[in-house]
Amino acid sequence: MNRILPTARAATLGAFTLVASTLGVQAQGTDSTSLVDALEALQADTWATRSYSFSDIGLTEPETLASLDASRLVYLPVPTGLDIREAEVSLETRYFRAEDRRTTFVVSVDGYPVAARAPLTEKGPLDLTIGVDAAPRPSGFVELGLRWSVATDDYCAEARTIGDLIAIEPTSRFEFSYDTAGITDLLTAWSALPAQPVILVSGRTTPANAYDAAWRIGVTLERAGKSPIFRTLPGVGDEIDTTGLKVPPALLDIPAFASLTDPGTHTISDTAELGALLLLPSSPLAADLAIVDPALQAEITEALDALARQVSDADAKAAFQALRDKAAGFATVGAAETVSLSTLANRPLMAVAPDGAGKAATLFGSFWRKLAAERTMTVNAIDPDGGNSDSIPLVQLGGSRGTFDVLAQAEWTTVFNFSSVAAKGLLPSDVVIDVAAAPGASHSSPVASVLLNDYLLGAARLPEDGTAKRISAAIPSYAFAERNRLTVRVQRQPSSHNCSETPQSFPAEVLPTSRITLGKPGRLEGFVASVASLATSPHLIVPTGYLADPQLSLPLVVRGADASGISVERTTFSATDTPVTVASPFLAFGDTVAGTTPSASVQDGRLVINRDGNVVIDIQKVSDLVVAEATVVDGHQGISVRTIGTTLPDATHPFRFGRDSVAVITPDGSILTPTVVQAAELASGNGTVTEKAESFLLQAWEARVPIAATVVVLFVLMLLRALFARRRAKKD
Repeated sequence: MNRILPTARAATLGAFTLVASTLGVQAQGTDSTSLVDALEALQADTWATRSYSFSDIGLTEPETLASLDASRLVYLPVPTGLDIREAEVSLETRYFRAEDRRTTFVVSVDGYPVAARAPLTEKGPLDLTIGVDAAPRPSGFVELGLRWSVATDDYCAEARTIGDLIAIEPTSRFEFSYDTAGITDLLTAWSALPAQPVILVSGRTTPANAYDAAWRIGVTLERAGKSPIFRTLPGVGDEIDTTGLKVPPALLDIPAFASLTDPGTHTISDTAELGALLLLPSSPLAADLAIVDPALQAEITEALDALARQVSDADAKAAFQALRDKAAGFATVGAAETVSLSTLANRPLMAVAPDGAGKAATLFGSFWRKLAAERTMTVNAIDPDGGNSDSIPLVQLGGSRGTFDVLAQAEWTTVFNFSSVAAKGLLPSDVVIDVAAAPGASHSSPVASVLLNDYLLGAARLPEDGTAKRISAAIPSYAFAERNRLTVRVQRQPSSHNCSETPQSFPAEVLPTSRITLGKPGRLEGFVASVASLATSPHLIVPTGYLADPQLSLPLVVRGADASGISVERTTFSATDTPVTVASPFLAFGDTVAGTTPSASVQDGRLVINRDGNVVIDIQKVSDLVVAEATVVDGHQGISVRTIGTTLPDATHPFRFGRDSVAVITPDGSILTPTVVQAAELASGNGTVTEKAESFLLQAWEARVPIAATVVVLFVLMLLRALFARRRAKKD
């Protein structure tokens, strides 16, 4: 039975909003005038509320400020260019004061201080509710500044070991209201998407082209920091959750609306009730995006037609038709447009044509997104590589422009997927960073370090006169992952000679000429090799059974596609009942590829993993696990993803594959890698000692082998190798 849960979308507000009846209210007689007024009021109900926690926007761990002067900027997303109302930030923090010093906590909004506190006790909570002004934000973000300061008369004091700190909890929240009538183009609609946008697809069995479009849009949202939810329309006999559903009293004379006042849950008895749900702004069927599919549009049209037959008054019929045209425009969207702005449940809805989903996904990438300043767009062609095949500017990967202030240390960071830096068979080979820093109070030169996924690629002292310095560094294969974080860290001495001046921050900048250069790939292994291959022109294969359960299977496909770094623009999709022969790099779900010899076997709740002919793991009676394996079939690199259990696991958490060749993924997204290191392999003549040692260190890291043990083993191996070489020399 299809159970529909309410979305994270909160109750809507507005001057024309009718106060909803409490659940269980009895129907009362109404005249045609009040019914018309109620239908017109639904049209005017265009205000919506967004509420999300800091963890919803990626701050999943407490953000700790611990220094004499520490600060953080948190960017809270809002609809681009729209007024916001009743906006407030509810900060939940904990502080500790181990030192007998004055401490202050200052909060600013868009650079303007709005609140300050000076805690006096040893420890405790410090919760604040901060109002945010209604001004539109062209950037699409409210800049929340958090600053923690510890007063001291000794500017040369050691600041790294002080015990005064404050932690901002990920449960802190931001809530605001906005008028959805102001969303008139696709760019604004994209910026207004919630942290968990709902994608509506046709129910029962989804057509292959609609399923193909849904996973592409889902991966695009995932890589934009969202957590997409997939939903199908319920049918007669299905159960829905009516918690929070608001039905205006004047509509209770219409049977379909009156039946929706059941408290808690409701079983749909006819299609007219489905039509009523498609018109109410607080409906659990409300969606943010939908795949244009004739079957889905026919379902919506049938439901609205059934509801229309329950409206008998002539004036009410006209008001109902006007509401239908405005609140459920998706039913009449044509499939010719690649992507268009429509409505459902009287809320904006982005409608995506199945055959244009790949182009739409490219359009809403960070580089091309600002072009979507129209209500409807047909994208005939768009190059995901931006027409450049030998280098990619970091600003194209989401790197910010402008300066940042550095007191003692500051970081410039950009996050990107492997597929976004792989083009036309070339892979990242070098990073070129142009960075400059203004002179500071100290005579010591600032130092800039370049890191990729916490691996140090290069560093240099910056000129004292503020001119730019170029740092060029090769990118080793072990540093890359399917999702990558490139960091430029600038450090400087904050105090002048003899600490005679108050420490002040000075600006630094990563110049827009910074870029990643591409070249022919070197030797790659395991998931890294598969991810590199999938960044070009891969093939995504799913069992045909996945199409019959899109609500459960699409999250798994989206998480797996995101983890593999697969290109949503260049990928070929197919669904099959029998294993297929692959002719390109592949990402396969289930047993859909012929000729595979997996080292991990999954059958009847039993997981067996082999490594070099030895059984590493043999577990029975397990379920809700995902097993991924990097493999090669007919010379083509790929990743095979299989599940354990009779039903598909609920893949609600994103995951990463790591650097091994086999990964077991738990329901919470944790990765278990069955790495086994054999000393004999290291001592063999296959490959150089350096390559084998590097491999050993990487595998030891994955298996969480203590570093001391790793060093000891390597030392013993080197002694054995030296002893063996000495004995061979004596024999010669």
